[in-house]
Amino acid sequence: MNENSVAVSGAKTETNATRKWSPPGPLAGPRQLSAAEVENLVSLTDRVTADPATGPNWVCHQARLASRRLDDALVSDLLAFRDWGSNSGAMVIQGAPVGLLPATPVDNTAGVARLTQLARSALLVASVLGDPLAYQAEGHGHLIQDMVPSRRLAYTQQSQGSRVELELHTEQAFSQHRPDWVVLACLRGDPDAATFLFTVRQLTRQLTGDERIALRQARWTTTIDESFKPFVPRPDEVRGPMPILSGPAWDPTIVFDQDLTRGLDPEAEYLRKKVIELYLEHRTAYVLRPGDILVVDNSRAVHGRSAFSPRFDGADRFIARLMAVRDLATVRDALAPDGRTISAHFS
Repeated sequence: MNENSVAVSGAKTETNATRKWSPPGPLAGPRQLSAAEVENLVSLTDRVTADPATGPNWVCHQARLASRRLDDALVSDLLAFRDWGSNSGAMVIQGAPVGLLPATPVDNTAGVARLTQLARSALLVASVLGDPLAYQAEGHGHLIQDMVPSRRLAYTQQSQGSRVELELHTEQAFSQHRPDWVVLACLRGDPDAATFLFTVRQLTRQLTGDERIALRQARWTTTIDESFKPFVPRPDEVRGPMPILSGPAWDPTIVFDQDLTRGLDPEAEYLRKKVIELYLEHRTAYVLRPGDILVVDNSRAVHGRSAFSPRFDGADRFIARLMAVRDLATVRDALAPDGRTISAHFS
């Protein structure tokens, strides 16, 4: 038997070139970093020295170079998640180094999280998955955003809200340049703040064949998120019509926003409400702890967050958030002159 063949039952053989290949099963459960992986990650984040606020392209270049030296097992798991998704619609990496921890800021203006070791670790993770990028109309245009509770926005459907549940949504459901991944790196947690996840695979298992077909029809509209409205040219624009489900039947994608999506006819509105009901019934919950990096697959899952009660004392929940796309070339027409930020005009 030559080296390009493998043994099978009886006397038959099959060459590697013709053997049917199938991907591994979806990731299940959090991915705990080993001591060696943490040590390597600390060393690699020290190489990422540029300030994301003043040199977003340069810091992403440094992160991409450093990410090539991450441990093979971690890279393999990240690429498997990139290509095939996971049971939960997210990947959770536990035990990443947090480093020196500043007080939780009162709002997201300054982008304090960008200077932490954990934020640089998250940037390396995002660089394995694709290309990190910023949005001019989101989080003051920061590549790495401070996701913190705000007194002023406590009762809103925005990332800085806290007193009401953040409803299920695709990140930037209204935009053609939405991110492929949302990366949440926990600097400080809150035991009452659970991130909810619901995958398109969970959804389609609960639907009839006719409902799955209907959800692929362009029968829904969406409006623009409140946090983007001050920056986009037509803030009150109604966008669509659009389908909720797309992609191949064996790996569908979803675009949905409970607060913004509306059906164009009675059946479409019924299906919109059914998606919400199924999310509430079947969603999974994860409470982020310091050192956790949660990556949401923004095309294969919707997410939300429970209400919680911040104290506004400098010790509240503090998340470093960043976005990434599979390939920066796919959004190049929408980039601002810095080459790393989606212009508000295209949001």
